[in-house]
Amino acid sequence: MAFLLVLGAVQFLFPILEMDTRDTGQTDQKTQQEFEALLGADKERRIVIYCGVVKCTRSHNGALWAKKLGYKNVYRFSGGIYAWKGMDYPVGSKK
Repeated sequence: MAFLLVLGAVQFLFPILEMDTRDTGQTDQKTQQEFEALLGADKERRIVIYCGVVKCTRSHNGALWAKKLGYKNVYRFSGGIYAWKGMDYPVGSKK
């Protein structure tokens, strides 16, 4: 089964419920340092976070934590990957 993704996107799991305190048990054992490494050192770069479906709130947690870490241009694409594709933005796939 192939999964659609935004070109250049990298998956980082966040929980569905809002995560107020950092908990690697809810991020597939990935640490805050791993998340920061994924986002990169440039706190001014544009970062778009999205989910696989429209009503998913994992992207909310990802954007929230990116902002908590000091990233300035963080956007949550709330429509998910299918809305992204529906707008004819480029997508790839991951098997």
